[in-house]
Amino acid sequence: MTARGIEERRLITILFADLSGFTALSSTLDPEDVREVASTSFEFLNKPIVKEGGTIHKYEGDLVIAMFGFPASHEDDPERAVRSGLEMMKLLPDINAAVSAKLKKQTDLGLHVGVNAGTVVVGEIGSREKREYTIMGDAVNLTSRLKDVAQKGEVIVSEPVFRASRYLFDYEARPAVAVKGVAEPVRIFLPLQLK
Repeated sequence: MTARGIEERRLITILFADLSGFTALSSTLDPEDVREVASTSFEFLNKPIVKEGGTIHKYEGDLVIAMFGFPASHEDDPERAVRSGLEMMKLLPDINAAVSAKLKKQTDLGLHVGVNAGTVVVGEIGSREKREYTIMGDAVNLTSRLKDVAQKGEVIVSEPVFRASRYLFDYEARPAVAVKGVAEPVRIFLPLQLK
């Protein structure tokens, strides 16, 4: 990691993985059970990130944000992120089985994932009262938008990620989408499987 207080520009691949059905399920649970469901889910979802050499950046409710390329970078970070997203999808039956067992009722949690690559600034933001280590830049915002575009069960990747990993995965091109904060429609791709 960089020394606290020092900013660093880095080219990284970012992954946003968001649980589907979590909010609806949470509305029927006690706060302790909501925390238990999130923790149980992340125990599964974190494994592919770590296995592929990614860094878990932070959690926001039912969302995990991961970085590939910081602090350690690999020339195949986009591939690692896509593999991680596809592996997460395969874990959904295990996640639902574990959550259902803990809650003693059947659950049907899903997942939608966005993956993008770009330049970010890594460093601290905040004030004297509270400082937080984070990544910032258009690449982060676009990753969040791609996660929102992805339907339950889908990993949606940006064109830079597609270009860097197209020889490794079979992709389905999707119609370009209008994204808040971006002037031109954004080309998106759905990885189907390893070739």
